[in-house]
Amino acid sequence: MTILPLKAIRFNPIRVGNLEDVVTQPYDKIDRFMRDAYYQKSPYNIVRVIRSREVDVRGEEGYFRAGRLWNQWLRGGILVQERDPAYFLYRQKFSIEGQSYCRHALVGLLDLNKSERVLAHERTLSGPRTDRLKLIRQTESNDGLIFLVYRDHNQSLLTLAELAQDLVPLESVLDEYQTQNDIFRLDPSQCGEVASVLEKAELIIADGHHRFSVALQFMQECQSKNWKPAATESFDKRMVALVEMSDPGLVILPTHRVVFGVHPFHFQSWHTKMTETFDCRGVPDMKELLRMLKDAGPGSFGVLAVDRWLLWTRKEKPHPEDLDASILQEDILAKTLGITEQQISDESRIRYFREPAKAAQDVKLGNGQLAFFLNPTRIEQVEACARRHEVMPQKSTDFFPKMLSGMLFMKMEIDKGL
Repeated sequence: MTILPLKAIRFNPIRVGNLEDVVTQPYDKIDRFMRDAYYQKSPYNIVRVIRSREVDVRGEEGYFRAGRLWNQWLRGGILVQERDPAYFLYRQKFSIEGQSYCRHALVGLLDLNKSERVLAHERTLSGPRTDRLKLIRQTESNDGLIFLVYRDHNQSLLTLAELAQDLVPLESVLDEYQTQNDIFRLDPSQCGEVASVLEKAELIIADGHHRFSVALQFMQECQSKNWKPAATESFDKRMVALVEMSDPGLVILPTHRVVFGVHPFHFQSWHTKMTETFDCRGVPDMKELLRMLKDAGPGSFGVLAVDRWLLWTRKEKPHPEDLDASILQEDILAKTLGITEQQISDESRIRYFREPAKAAQDVKLGNGQLAFFLNPTRIEQVEACARRHEVMPQKSTDFFPKMLSGMLFMKMEIDKGL
């Protein structure tokens, strides 16, 4: 099978108390301030392993210390393993701008030997890959989930989710973004239809490109040492969470951009260049701009330039599979502002914001020259891009909410022939 049940490891509630004090957002979303807050919550917060301060202070030795702490928690009963293998249902309830959503994911183990059926759409960077590889060498575990999406016209996962509605969650956490995170244990016999679909479906990475790349690299390292899997839970598997693409709770948020440091920059000259490809309309304020942007559809961008709110729409209607992020990058940032792909990659001319108000404030305070507001990428575009084996521009997708680290773990059993 492609997706297998697992003997998951969980925090022992008797030892750690409130689960909300020990889980975190995914490692790549944890900035210095979040890390400090997580450290204050509990001596058992998983941030002490996945984003340890020891790494910043001691470098290579820091990864060793993080791994040693992880293993101390295992030996000391802070972490405990389920007796029987199971699939898990991960339900997240959340609200965006007053609208409520509910998203469901099936958690299991992906057989990495069948990884050719996993499609990516992001370019991975050597820094994060090296960081995660150094950690996994020490912990030999999965501490977070890779978020995958797949297509099932029968929506069998949602049928399974309905069966879980009357169950008491195995774990329940309200996170800092007011998302309710619930984990339900499922008997493998309940999941036959979903497992059958997943056996044939292509799986597309939503979040976790670096984690997936590192899982494959670590498997290759283990195989080169002639290590062997000693259980289902081993280096040839990776813990994943799978969401069906038609799930009504599958939400992608836009990421807005602020341009800074472009010299020389003259608004009227830039405006003239833009009118060669785009039509422009003036708008009174940000609220109206965002409303009009949503109605304008593909190929449209909201812009704040000093104190002017503008809606730009490309004159030539884009193909349905064309990404607004690509149009912005190629037709505006490169052609009208001279921003290179390297400057976009190293973020030396671009800052990214989830909240439109923060992007606008950055310009109003004089820190940026132009704010660009985008509509969200559609899941059909993500799917089409992945199937074409193309790479999306940076920050093309923001799947919300993120799946927490620390709800479930997988510890690898490895026969090292010692």
